[in-house]
Amino acid sequence: MRKLLLTFLTFFIFLLSYLVSSAQAENPGAYIAQFYKVEQAVAQKYLAYMSAASHGKGIRTANSKRNDLLRTINETIVRVNEFPPYQADTALKSASLDYMRIMYNVMGKLSIWKKSPSNLMILWKHI
Repeated sequence: MRKLLLTFLTFFIFLLSYLVSSAQAENPGAYIAQFYKVEQAVAQKYLAYMSAASHGKGIRTANSKRNDLLRTINETIVRVNEFPPYQADTALKSASLDYMRIMYNVMGKLSIWKKSPSNLMILWKHI
C-alpha cells in the first residue's frame, strides 16, 4: 500500500511539474502575443473614448466611455500581473504594467475636464 501511494505521489508530482512548465510560453513570439491579446481590448476602448470625445458626442457619453476604459485598464493590469515571467526575465511584463499604470493615471486625471475645459491646461502641467 505504501509503495502504491509513493508511486502515485511521484506520478502526480511529475504531472504537476509538466503542467506548470508547459503553461509558460516556450517561444518569445507566443509570450508577446499574450500581451498583445490583453492590450487589444484597451486599444479598442481607448479608440472609442477618443472618438466620442473628439466628435463632440457629449460629456456624459465621453465620461461613460472613459470610465469603461478605466475599468478595462484595471482588468488588464490584473491579467498582466498573472502572467509568468519569460525565462526569469520580467522586463516585458514590468514595462507593460508601467504603461498601463501611466495610462490609468492620465485617464483618471481627465475627470477634472468635466468641470471646466480650462482645467485641462492644469492637468498637462502636472504630467
